[in-house]
Amino acid sequence: MVDDGILPHNSGFNFAFVSDVPLGAGLSSSAAIECSTAVAAAELSNLTVDDALRKRLVDCCIRAENEVVGASTGGLDQKISLFGHRDSALALDFTDATETVIPCNFNNHGLAILVINTNAPHSLADGQYASRRRVIDGVADVAGASTLREVSNVDESTLVWAEANVPPDVSHDDWLDTVKRRVGHVTSEVARTLEAIENLKVNDFEAFGQRMCESHVSLRDDYEVSCQELDIAVDTAMAHGALGARMTGGGFGGSAIALLDVQSAESVAASIAEAFADAGLRAPEFLMAVPSAGARKVP
Repeated sequence: MVDDGILPHNSGFNFAFVSDVPLGAGLSSSAAIECSTAVAAAELSNLTVDDALRKRLVDCCIRAENEVVGASTGGLDQKISLFGHRDSALALDFTDATETVIPCNFNNHGLAILVINTNAPHSLADGQYASRRRVIDGVADVAGASTLREVSNVDESTLVWAEANVPPDVSHDDWLDTVKRRVGHVTSEVARTLEAIENLKVNDFEAFGQRMCESHVSLRDDYEVSCQELDIAVDTAMAHGALGARMTGGGFGGSAIALLDVQSAESVAASIAEAFADAGLRAPEFLMAVPSAGARKVP
């Protein structure tokens, strides 16, 4: 933040953190810490924390994630951590850097999000997440675009990049299939996200739940970032009445989320815990969540 000229150069702070967010659970805890710290530092420096400043803080927090932590993440977590609204979702469009507030009042419809921390080890700094980003960024670069959303000839660009980057220890056909599935996940996820936004606008939570399930299948089969624990959590939640469920975060462990009737949350959680025990896995942890405001000074 000092390098970006937001805070006075002689600024220094000592912070103490208290949190009930499980660490390493794929719940954007790093972004939450970054953004709450940034807002606190700005408040203590007597700066006006308006939308213009929040946009600058987003960039600083992304740099902290990329350059300091070494996780090749985008800005989704930081954006929602700084621009979230109560009882709302936030539609983020990174092509034009806009944030659109979408009504998402689960509470008024007797719904909530059950967060299932699988307690499976989770890290985005081990290269797996970055390897997938390398494929997506590479295909976009071949097409002369900054993102896949701007690529009109996705299949052709995928083939060109894959042919030029076949790893020495992977067969040509296996590699091409992998790249196609990686790219296919991203393009289909963009379409699902746009559909999910429209579902929320008309309070069609059943359709929204279907988009969640479709997303998990794609993350599991095409992007290959799920794991046994996440799949059991999602499958069990759906088998016991959830409207939708999917892994969340960067995958390879961490957490899943399920949209369900708030009255059924306890029984669904119990069923998931039982399924984990039957599979000989570590006991999961649970918490309930509803859409809330982003980082801010609490009175």
